[in-house]
Amino acid sequence: MFENAFMEAASKLHPAVPVLLYIPLTLGLLGWGLA
Repeated sequence: MFENAFMEAASKLHPAVPVLLYIPLTLGLLGWGLA
């Protein structure tokens, strides 16, 4: 599903793990980019 091995492993732990990791990262980058 994911090309990134880490995301592949994380998605096997729990389907929501990649989403939970990406949300703060995305919000942080957006906030930093717009600041």
